[in-house]
Amino acid sequence: MKKLFLLLLLCCTTPLFAQDMDLQAENSQYKVFFKIEKQGQEDEANQIGVYVLNKETKRMFKLFTSDTEERVANEPDSMGQLSNLLGACFYEGEPTRLIITECFNFHTDYSVIIDLKTRKFIKLGWGNPIGFTQENNFVILNGFSYYSEGGRYDVLRIYDANGKLVKNVDVK
Repeated sequence: MKKLFLLLLLCCTTPLFAQDMDLQAENSQYKVFFKIEKQGQEDEANQIGVYVLNKETKRMFKLFTSDTEERVANEPDSMGQLSNLLGACFYEGEPTRLIITECFNFHTDYSVIIDLKTRKFIKLGWGNPIGFTQENNFVILNGFSYYSEGGRYDVLRIYDANGKLVKNVDVK
């Protein structure tokens, strides 16, 4: 009887439609899931659906589906242009702002902010989010640049919640 109760409890806390999805990010209001909707061929990324569960209303909606094609342009112009999704996290202190990181050319990571209420798409730039500044709550992206004589080095880029580059720090 205890096993049955535990099984029922687990089923009731995770919506059935979310059980075949990977949880990527969670805060007090939302859970964000990735779901492979189409397996990519050898030279293309998987097509991934990004789903958001509103914890209060218990309703889930599809935010967007990623692209499978390698993008020629460096920066995405819309959610649907994002491809090869790597992960997601919430912007600290901004519960409706989701940061999604992609690797559009299978080499360089690029991050964007998507506001879950307005669906506003904000370009950040190259790099993965590695943290937030304590004082102003800016997001810190870890990227890279190249030496003129060859080789590369880390670059920290600091952005505000509206996507404005606040500071660029070369870590040589």
